[in-house]
Amino acid sequence: MRSVQILFLFLVSLTFQAQEYFPKNDGVTQSFKNHVAITNATVYVSSSQSIEKATILIKDGKILEVGTSVTLPKNATIIDATGKTIYPSFIAMYSEFGIEKPQATLRTSGNFTPQYDSNREGYYWNDHIKPEYNAFENLKYDSKTAEKLRNIGFGTVISHLNDGVIAGTGTLWTLNDDENNATRIIQNKVSQHFTFNRSNFSRQSYPSSLMGSMALLRQVYHDGKWYAEGNSKTKDFSLESFNSNKNLVQIFNAGDKLNSLRANKI
Repeated sequence: MRSVQILFLFLVSLTFQAQEYFPKNDGVTQSFKNHVAITNATVYVSSSQSIEKATILIKDGKILEVGTSVTLPKNATIIDATGKTIYPSFIAMYSEFGIEKPQATLRTSGNFTPQYDSNREGYYWNDHIKPEYNAFENLKYDSKTAEKLRNIGFGTVISHLNDGVIAGTGTLWTLNDDENNATRIIQNKVSQHFTFNRSNFSRQSYPSSLMGSMALLRQVYHDGKWYAEGNSKTKDFSLESFNSNKNLVQIFNAGDKLNSLRANKI
């Protein structure tokens, strides 16, 4: 029997709480949501356990029930999946899929002049520290790349800009061609990202070494604590973002095993 993989982009919503994105217009609104039932499929509920002739009941983008004796609500949309095998999709935890990158700064010998001060006002003094950068604000869905990812089993990705010592936040979204970005996004901010590398979008000279990147990161942690204690007379949007992002998953692209140990100490 031919086995066809159907990727479910809704499974991760069992773990991450989805958000509301569109306000309701004044006047009469539709208050109900139809159920969708996928029936007669072989459904894998884990890597080793499957259910034959199973039904999957879905409402509001969430799976309510999976089994062989699911009671279907009235007016549910039924999809007959006889002969199909359904697997949950993989989640790509580390990706730059869909990120719109700013224009890179040229660093050729002909026009490079050392830059020591930040170009930004109201942000951290070092331009390679960018915790305020949010991936969900810089997304452009690429249907061709999404199709390639779905074909190898991925249905959801965490996208981020892998650039800078502190690279900002990543967003969790689905590879769904039928929806716009707002309804694809499961969680705006899910992770905060770090590297030991300078940003390609700044000409600021410091840090110029691995030791300098480590020292800069330590300084950010000290400055963040100092700022959170109310010691600053001026606003720093970078430190505010850094402190608020500490409750997210912290992901460090260290580059190799020794750098992983260095990152862990920081």
